[in-house]
Formats: sequence, C-alpha cells, structure tokens
Amino acid sequence: MNRTPLFAALALAAGCYSSPPPPSLLNLNIYWGFLGWQGQPAFGNFSQTDPGCSQANVDQVYVSITGPGGYTQDENFPCVQPNGVPGVQYADVYAGTYSWTLYGSRNGVVVYSVTETNQNVAPDSTGNATFESALEALYPNLNVSYTLPATCAGPPAIAQMSFQLDLLGSVYYANAGTTFFPLACGANSSTIVVPALPANSYVMNFVRALDANGTSQYQVCGQTVVQAPGNVSGSASVTLSTTPCP
Repeated sequence: MNRTPLFAALALAAGCYSSPPPPSLLNLNIYWGFLGWQGQPAFGNFSQTDPGCSQANVDQVYVSITGPGGYTQDENFPCVQPNGVPGVQYADVYAGTYSWTLYGSRNGVVVYSVTETNQNVAPDSTGNATFESALEALYPNLNVSYTLPATCAGPPAIAQMSFQLDLLGSVYYANAGTTFFPLACGANSSTIVVPALPANSYVMNFVRALDANGTSQYQVCGQTVVQAPGNVSGSASVTLSTTPCP
C-alpha cells in the first residue's frame, strides 16, 4: 500500500546549508486475533494458519491509526486478507509513537474492539515492526447446551457439530461443521459457545450432529434462543433427535 511521504524535502541553496539524511522508513505490520467475553474463548493465532475470523464470526476489521507528523489512516479491511493473513501492513512509515483502534464487525455490527496507545514502532531484526492486537468482545457469549441421544457413539459415530443462528429471517452466525465442539452422548449435555452476541431474540435455524462424511444423523430446528441485555453470558438448551428438519 503506497503512502504519502510525511515530510517534503526542502530546497537548499548550494554550499550554504547542510541537512541530515531523512529518517529511514519501515513497514508496520498489525496482526489481529479475538477474545470472547471476559477473555474466553480465544480465537486465532495471529497468522494464516489460524486467523480466528470464522470462529469469532467477524467479516470486517476497521483500523484507525495515528502516528508521528500527523500521520492518520482510517480504513476497513477484510478480516482475512486475500493472502490468508488476519492483518494489515502499512508500508513506508516512519519510526515513532503510534496509536490505533481496531473494530471487528459482523454483518455491519461492531462486536469486538481494542485500542493500543503509545506503541513504540521501531525496526526489528528484519527492519520492520510487527504487533499482535487481540480484539475483545463487546457483548457476552451465548452458551447453547445440546443433548444427543445415547446412540450417538455410533455407528456411525458423530464427528462434528454444525449450527446456524438467524436474526430477522437472515443468517447471523453460521458454522458449517469445521469446528469440533465437545461431544457427549446421552444425558450429559455439551455446549456450543456463540461469542460476542448482542442482546436480541434469535432463531437457532438448526443444530446438526454430523458423521465423518458430513451427513446429519441428529438435528433440531427452528428453536428460539434469547440473549438478554446485560453483562452476563446467556444460556439456552436444545435436544437433538433423528426427526428430520422440515
């Protein structure tokens, strides 16, 4: 990303003045990850191997940054960049003291944020500066406990859980089965944690228990779950069966 130079060169009369060389430039790299309500759970490892965006269900990260010489940048980025990295690089900036705020949004609603102030941006061994910023949830989690029949041990055994949470008839939070939630068969319930969920009434479009082939063996559909206002994580419960969804 090309940046406008912070300082313009001064015209000097030959032989009259001398000036020090301009300060060197560096690349500032900011990687992001996410923390659920009160720090739990954590999503991502600040790299392309585990961006954390899908688990946190964040699609955009807005970055507002200020630095020396009146440097300011305000821009919205995909949570995962085209190269698979959760972060942004500011190229050719001056070393100095910077501050930034990151806002993570889901469907246009900011659900995570973090502010880092007075950060000393100086070249490391690579000549660049790299920081990791963990955005914190602005809303409590919703803990959805689910119960599977005793027969879920198989065959076929259950390998993954998949769910979709809807708001006002549209998909709000979906997991396609890539996350392995804790599994228990029979009377013991396990829990799906939906992080950073604003207060509202939602519809759990479906919760499905998938076998290793991705086929749903047990499901429950169309159950209303409510996240109440306040600073306490909400809870709901569902029971899966072999009854197919409509």
